[in-house]
Amino acid sequence: MNATLATRADARIAAHAEPTGPSWCQRWVRLTVESLYGKLYEAMLHQASARAAGLAFLNAHREGALPKGVIVIPNPDVKDTRVGDLLYKLGPRKSSPGHVGIRVKGNRVAENSSTRIGRVYRALGYRSLAQYGRIDVAVRLPE
Repeated sequence: MNATLATRADARIAAHAEPTGPSWCQRWVRLTVESLYGKLYEAMLHQASARAAGLAFLNAHREGALPKGVIVIPNPDVKDTRVGDLLYKLGPRKSSPGHVGIRVKGNRVAENSSTRIGRVYRALGYRSLAQYGRIDVAVRLPE
């Protein structure tokens, strides 16, 4: 569990931390992670889309090249995820940008999404894990 990252995600939503807008989920997650860890995970997170970032983590996992302490769970069941996990949806096609959010307390996912469910500010807000749906890759960063 990475309660520190989950707390930071909640704080960034409460502060209306930019950027917001459709297809900016990856950028919002990257900036949230970098606000705690700096550029430590830049190789995976500095991607053009959530799909590309999720695949970067997945490929590093398969190659045994993950940074120390990072855990990648391919095709997790919701019960396998924890507070602070990055939850990636890769999308149905290679051209899909995918989606990513950060699991926070209360079985919710903090995200920057074009959905209107649980929006706090423009595109920032929450969905329940059930509303978030299928997860293709969960990434657990060390506390």
